[in-house]
Amino acid sequence: MKYNLIVVEGPDDLAAIRELFQRRYGPVKTEGVHVAPGQPRTARFAWSDVETQVMVAMDKRRVAVRVKEQMQAIPTSDRPYCQIGVCFDPDEHDDGTVHAWLREECGVPDATPGDGVYRATCGNAKVDIVPLPWDLGPMFDELKDFRNLERVALAVLAKTDAGEGKLIEELLEKVRSANKNISWKTAFRLWAAIRYADCDPGAGGAMAQVFGQDEQARQALETVLKDSPFLVRLRRFAGSPPPCAQ
Repeated sequence: MKYNLIVVEGPDDLAAIRELFQRRYGPVKTEGVHVAPGQPRTARFAWSDVETQVMVAMDKRRVAVRVKEQMQAIPTSDRPYCQIGVCFDPDEHDDGTVHAWLREECGVPDATPGDGVYRATCGNAKVDIVPLPWDLGPMFDELKDFRNLERVALAVLAKTDAGEGKLIEELLEKVRSANKNISWKTAFRLWAAIRYADCDPGAGGAMAQVFGQDEQARQALETVLKDSPFLVRLRRFAGSPPPCAQ
């Protein structure tokens, strides 16, 4: 059995990854992991040959802290990780700043040329550190604003329903005219409040809807995420699906 870990910023990241795993790679078993108060929330996805745990750090700073902790624990673990995914919002930072954050804050050595994966030695063990930034690749290169999970979700919703998109733009313009600050989180939550007002928070909330539960959005998702670096790297953390899912 191969063991992997993905450390994410928040619950919405976990909800999105859960839907992508379940609908694309068909894990044999999915479960939440009960943790002590004050410890990070986690979920586990198991295939016949791979088990991947997703840990919610609660912010970008603590993502780096958790990655360091888990790397230090590998040499003495009875289930050492082969790969650790680092899932985060690049925000306004360019690739050079992101690489510096991975090296300096997460304690990751220089990337191996060609594939963007950081290969580290932890005691006698080797582990791949895989960056999983919420970025769709070249289609975001010309944008001046932040790169983050909410922006990816809004790109999906914009392709799902153009009429709703126009309504959201009009509402945001009214908010701006009142001199209120608007973030990508604001825009996503406003759209979610309109489209997913009755969705079950226990099933992952609005983000889970966008990344798989909403059938219309699921069709748009395929277009938005097609050939994205994020999906290519996420596939590394999934195992072989059961025969019925192949």
